[in-house]
Amino acid sequence: MAKFIIAPHMRLHEWVARDKGYFEREGLDCEFTIRGGEYSGRKLFDWMTLEGTLAGHAKAGEISRAKLRAIFEAANGVDPNDNSPATVARRASAALASFHGATFLATLEIERGGKRPDGTGNFRDKNVIGKILRVGDQGYRRLEQPAPQPIERSALPQPQTSAAPGGTPAMAAPAIARPTWAE
Repeated sequence: MAKFIIAPHMRLHEWVARDKGYFEREGLDCEFTIRGGEYSGRKLFDWMTLEGTLAGHAKAGEISRAKLRAIFEAANGVDPNDNSPATVARRASAALASFHGATFLATLEIERGGKRPDGTGNFRDKNVIGKILRVGDQGYRRLEQPAPQPIERSALPQPQTSAAPGGTPAMAAPAIARPTWAE
């Protein structure tokens, strides 16, 4: 899935994005890297919807949360059938940041590209995560987890410190307000 980038002053793009429902859901834009084997270093990309307002978002959220739970259980050696209070509390305390760099075993599948809405053929096939192997699954083994990696964040704009003409400090630009349709 191509990334949709919105830049300031691209009002038409904002309208198109809103009309297509891009602002109607919240989720994770995930990148998975294959480690080991003939495809080592190749990447898979997945959008996991967590919340949304349009039809289907609730079901997509359930699927995404189930996938995140499976990744957590696989990476941490947690039995999916263990519902003891300690394990339930451990699952509930998992933060999204703890998934960064997590290593787990999974099968890969090919998702066939569907027909394009304009009738010009089909979208390309893509590789997707099939089954995440967990405790009790054939072939499961707990992998050593790398040390937690810092999450890369975009640099925040720095306040302007230069002086304006006349020796008075320059005024920082006002904060950008959230558009009313996004509230």
